[in-house]
Amino acid sequence: YVPNVLKNLGKFEGYSYDILRHFDEDKSSVIFGPSASKEYMEASTATMNELTLAERSILYLMKSFDSNFSLDPVQLPSTCKIRDVAMSETHFLVATEEGCVYGWGDGQKGQLGFNMESTWKHFPSKIETIQRHNIINVCAGEGYSLFLNNYGVVLACGTSKNGCLGIESVTSLMTPRVIEKFSDTKIVQIACNKFHVLAL
Repeated sequence: YVPNVLKNLGKFEGYSYDILRHFDEDKSSVIFGPSASKEYMEASTATMNELTLAERSILYLMKSFDSNFSLDPVQLPSTCKIRDVAMSETHFLVATEEGCVYGWGDGQKGQLGFNMESTWKHFPSKIETIQRHNIINVCAGEGYSLFLNNYGVVLACGTSKNGCLGIESVTSLMTPRVIEKFSDTKIVQIACNKFHVLAL
C-alpha cells in the first residue's frame, strides 16, 4: 500500500511501482520495486528468475511539518516479519513473528525495558530482558509498556504512577515484570491508552 501512498502525494510524488498484472501469466516479467523494464533486469547482474524473494515486513515512519513530509523505513532487521506495533507519544515497540521485541524512543522511566535509564534510543534495539518470552502483543502508554506472551502472561515495565503496571508500588520498573494479578488467568489480548489498560 505504501507505493500507492507515494503515488498520490501530488508534487511530492515518489516512485511508480508496477502492479502485479502479469503475475499469473509470466512471473519473470514482474518487477518488484521502482519501475524498471524487463530488458534492464536481464541486462543487470541477475534476472528475477535467479533472485530468491523472501517474505518480510517493512515499517515506515511518516513525519510531517507544514507542507513538508517524509516517509522513511524504520531500521529493523532485514529478515524481520512484524506481528504487532505499538506507540505512545514518546516511544515505539515492535513485536516480530519470532517473538522478539524492538524498542526505541524515550526510555527515562524504564518503558523500553533495557534495564537502564536511557534518555533516548534513536534506533530500534532488541529488548534482551524479555528474549526468553515469545511476545505476541505489545502496548505503549504514557511512560510504560506492556507485553503479552504466547502463554497468556502479561509483563509490564516503566512508571506505575497511574497504576497502569498492575502493581501497588509507585516506583518504576526498569525491566519487564510479570503481572501477578493475572497468575490464574490466561490473557489473550492487551490494549492501552495514555493512562489506562485493558486485558481480555
